[in-house]
Amino acid sequence: MSFETGKSKFPIGRAQELEANKETLQTVEVKNKVLQVNEDILFPLSLKEGDSTKIGIFLSANRKEAQGIKNFEADNNHGRSLLLGRMIFRDVKGEQLFRDVDLKGGGHVLSEFNPRSGDFLPTIGEVELKANSSASFGILDISDARKDMGIAELFNDLGIRTYRVIAIIGLEEIVFNGEKISIKEAKVKGLIADSVTPVLEVRAFGTQHRLIDVYGTRNSDEKKRLLVKDAKHLVAQELNEDPSSFDDIKYATWLAETIGKNIGLMRKNGFVHKYQAEGHNITLDGCLVDFDSVESVGDKGFTTQFYDDFKDVRESLISLFTCYPFDFDGTVLRKVIERYETSYKEIYPN
Repeated sequence: MSFETGKSKFPIGRAQELEANKETLQTVEVKNKVLQVNEDILFPLSLKEGDSTKIGIFLSANRKEAQGIKNFEADNNHGRSLLLGRMIFRDVKGEQLFRDVDLKGGGHVLSEFNPRSGDFLPTIGEVELKANSSASFGILDISDARKDMGIAELFNDLGIRTYRVIAIIGLEEIVFNGEKISIKEAKVKGLIADSVTPVLEVRAFGTQHRLIDVYGTRNSDEKKRLLVKDAKHLVAQELNEDPSSFDDIKYATWLAETIGKNIGLMRKNGFVHKYQAEGHNITLDGCLVDFDSVESVGDKGFTTQFYDDFKDVRESLISLFTCYPFDFDGTVLRKVIERYETSYKEIYPN
């Protein structure tokens, strides 16, 4: 699909600019098998359970052979996720449109400081062992992927704004030191725990970018400004508003209200996320994401044994709207945060 800003009703945002400024990392196709496909998503690429797929890839920092090399977009702060691409598609019901597709579990994306530009640039770590543990960064276990997929579908049914999991792909190989090795060999080397079944999770977003991508320290001001412009444009298109008049305050108010509703619905239905403190698990178009940590607590309330997602998100929003490119003054910030609090309490007043 060609991206023509201002000439499409589809949620294209600033895709053309994002494509022109993306950073990519080298990957290689590895042996794989599609394990599960979400039939409720009309994904434009063919994925069939039991078959292998060309998007079964793994990061390859030092690949010696050129054959099979593919470059995928990578971002700081996104750990084990790579962007497959930007393409417009929808769910079967026609209720959701998606643009960004990422792959989670294909190796560990590191960040390296570039003193010349003053920015952090994504670099490849392939598989990195955690200290004193056989578990490794960059790997996603099938149990976490299946939980994430199930919670995403449940939350979507509950009216919580979220992404959708398109498919789960089983990995039969990974890459280590530039060479493909089997999962059995990776376990013998201690790169993967015996209890882990490594998979790729294929996920559908509006925008995959998160709050931390704007208020964190690893992206340049120029990139932060572009990510905000893109999110504002996406939301304006969704609301059928003129993107040119959808300013920072309108966007911030909408985002705060939307996230407040999400957190309220999550709590009303007895769930806690537990990892909302750093703005990593909320997208810039107001979706809650990454659900392997989600826990059902019923009506137990917030006790010391559970995380208070409401307060964590509030702090994340304050960090977002007091940094560049927002830099809201106290009066505007207070009104935006009040909108978040009110939206939450309208759903969950306890």
